[in-house]
Amino acid sequence: MRYLNVIAVVIVSFVICSCENNTNEPEVADFVFKAEKDNQTWLATRSWGYLNEKFDELSISATVEDPDYYQEEAMTIKINKASIEPDKKLMDFDASLAFIIGGDGVAWRYESIKGEQTYLIIHHVDEENKRVRGAFQIKFADSSSDGEPIIMTDGVFDVAYEHTNSY
Repeated sequence: MRYLNVIAVVIVSFVICSCENNTNEPEVADFVFKAEKDNQTWLATRSWGYLNEKFDELSISATVEDPDYYQEEAMTIKINKASIEPDKKLMDFDASLAFIIGGDGVAWRYESIKGEQTYLIIHHVDEENKRVRGAFQIKFADSSSDGEPIIMTDGVFDVAYEHTNSY
């Protein structure tokens, strides 16, 4: 009987130690894409980039996913490749912010507003390791309504990208 008690203690200890720490904190892997939105940290759960040779464009995207409700907030920044200079404040680029439900239904979409409150700085493009690092602040407006704009401040990213010739 004592032998069974020892086995039970070992099994229970193993089960307790094997349980995942189930917090709602996203895992920060080898990427970073975050900003402040409405006085809260917007930390991407996934990010990626494409350097499109056909269109001479760098596209950087990130999402904050909520798997419990199968929805996500997605942000994309598109920059003309020719305008990229290290540490130069870029004002001419496009960005969008969308709330997606059910995997493909766009509930709302905001577009960037060009102006002093919207800028992007590419700090470094590592062509060997295919990574791009930079900072941003973007003011978004909903073009279909007179709703309040959304401003993302203190944005930073360090994202891997792939080369592509289509999309």
